[in-house]
This record gives sequence, structure tokens and C-alpha cells, in this order.
Amino acid sequence: MAEFECPESARARAGAAIPAPAVQPSAQAEPYRPIHASLDRASLMKIATAANGLYLELDRESDHEIAGRIIDTVRRRAKTRSIEQVDQDVHWPVLVAAACVMAMGIAAMHEVSELWLYGAGLSMAALAFWLFVK
Repeated sequence: MAEFECPESARARAGAAIPAPAVQPSAQAEPYRPIHASLDRASLMKIATAANGLYLELDRESDHEIAGRIIDTVRRRAKTRSIEQVDQDVHWPVLVAAACVMAMGIAAMHEVSELWLYGAGLSMAALAFWLFVK
């Protein structure tokens, strides 16, 4: 496959004119003057560096070298962004939360029969916990 060579005349004309705005300014505003925008190699390299990226020119390196650099960069960045899995027990915080809810319920009781029901439930929970730990 033949490589494309960019002629020197095209390199000198790099960039493009910025189009006129679609909405025409008022009559009091200055008339639109065309602006020719272009970025030089140094500016593009600064932009790539600031964005933590790469600036590659197709006519300076072969396609294989560019592809290799891109793949190496992706591999290096993938290694630095690893996810660490952490196992954390949530058993005890859930038990504390349940005890707090139960204490609030006991504080809101109005009759003795409710206290007996809570006592029976607490006894059964304590028995189940003791059998589980044993």
C-alpha cells in the first residue's frame, strides 16, 4: 500500500477559515472579518501534554509505530487504574442498628403487655444468637 505524501503547498495552507456567524450582528457592530485558524506543532504538543495524551503525526512515524505507542499507552494506563476489592463485614453494624430501633420501640411503649412481647422477642433472639455462636 503506497503512503500518502502531503505536498508542501498543503502544509503551508494548514488550518482553515472560521466561518461567519449565522446570526448577523446589529448594524452598530463591526463588520465580520474572516479569521484564519491554525495550530502549529508546538501548540498541539502542549495541548496533548496538558490533556495527558499523545500528539502523533501520521507522516513522521509509520502506522505500526503509532499503533504500538497507542497500545503501550493504553496498557500502562490500564495497570495504574486497577480496582481493589475489599470485603467488609456488615453484620455488627446491622445488629447495632436493630438494637437502636428496638430501644426506641421500648421507649415508646404505653402498656405492660407490649413490654412482655418485646421481652419474649428479645429472649428468642438471644437464644437464636447463642445457638448460632455455639
